[in-house]
Amino acid sequence: MTTNQGGRGSAPLGKGNTLPLFKGKRIKGEITVDLAWDLVPDAEEDYDLDLSAFLVTRAGRVPNDNRFYCVYYNNDRSSDNSTWHHASTSAPGETTDDEIIYVHLDQVNEAVDKIVFVVSIYDGEVLDHTFSHMTKATVTISGQVAGDEMEPIATDAISGRYEGMTAVIVGEIHRAPRTPGAWEYRRIDRGFASLIEVGKVYGVDFR
Repeated sequence: MTTNQGGRGSAPLGKGNTLPLFKGKRIKGEITVDLAWDLVPDAEEDYDLDLSAFLVTRAGRVPNDNRFYCVYYNNDRSSDNSTWHHASTSAPGETTDDEIIYVHLDQVNEAVDKIVFVVSIYDGEVLDHTFSHMTKATVTISGQVAGDEMEPIATDAISGRYEGMTAVIVGEIHRAPRTPGAWEYRRIDRGFASLIEVGKVYGVDFR
């Protein structure tokens, strides 16, 4: 994963469980999280990746155990209408798919302290599909840092890693301390056996 450090260039970020991605910047307004991947060549079944967002409180769970504060392919809007999910499938002859999550920060429920972004492989456990078998999958987070311009904040390559894992918490945005109305992005980079297991962490039952 790379991060802007106050300029347009980017530099490698050392691996860790939770690390700040940038210094001296605060996200305001809107962010987008874009997941793109190449289809696996010669695979018997196509890899279908999903992008999800969990809106959670300081207690680390969705507000009031309301599962509709998890945005994913079966729930395209959060209960507070701040976070939307959009899926785009590849056209004939194309080799990439993508999914996007939009977050309108000024509409996020005040009870929500952070929004966690997760990439998972649909039916990965059943089909024995894991990220370590993929050739290319990337997540790009962009946000309004200065004015109305959307600026790339971070890009993470998640293919070829996470042996045996079918879900990855890529990162989170959280309310910036001492800066009312602003948000920060932090890398998480933590693999799970499945999206169901991630849901258990944040109080969402997918079954």
